Amino acid sequence: MSYSFPLNMKYEPLPRQIENINIVEDGEIRGILRWQNKRHHDERGSFGELIRFRDLTPYLPKPFPVAQMNITHNTRTGTLRGIHVSAWEKIIFLPQGEANLVFVDLRVGSPTYGRVSINHVFARLNTGFYIPAGIGNAYLTLSDDTEYLYLTSILWNPEYEIAIKWDDPSLNINWGIWPKIISRRDREAKPLKELIPDFDKLVAEAK
Repeated sequence: MSYSFPLNMKYEPLPRQIENINIVEDGEIRGILRWQNKRHHDERGSFGELIRFRDLTPYLPKPFPVAQMNITHNTRTGTLRGIHVSAWEKIIFLPQGEANLVFVDLRVGSPTYGRVSINHVFARLNTGFYIPAGIGNAYLTLSDDTEYLYLTSILWNPEYEIAIKWDDPSLNINWGIWPKIISRRDREAKPLKELIPDFDKLVAEAK
């Protein structure tokens, strides 16, 4: 069975059991990793580590080659970006503000295919996420001036990314609040049943 790239990205299991107490696997989608690092505060402000690749790499299917680092600034509460499915892995942080981060598993052969994971994230918690290729990613800001920082494993290429309708009834996502600002691209994105006609069948097979 073949679909448009990157909807044919295959599931890769984690290579070993996680033994680092600061790193956990997502409870809904296999292969997503999450961690938190402390921030240290004094009269100047704060300092905190975002990531130590030495600690994360043993639990990835392969080493993460940082090819690009991007940041978005979202001026207003209720700004939605996504859902985007990419052919690259991502490492994500929220350095400022508050948002609901949404992930959708669309990897071929994944035991959690079709599942949705919703994560309420505050910048002050200093949380990081590792997202495998083939997992849809979106976020909705819950505060003004929210920033979203992410690293990619290959250079961004529009041919290697597909947008999915943010309110796709097949996914039934509870966004928390109603979005106020959405790009034209995301408003006009297609639902999954147009991109993957047998989506419901694949979800049932994964259960």
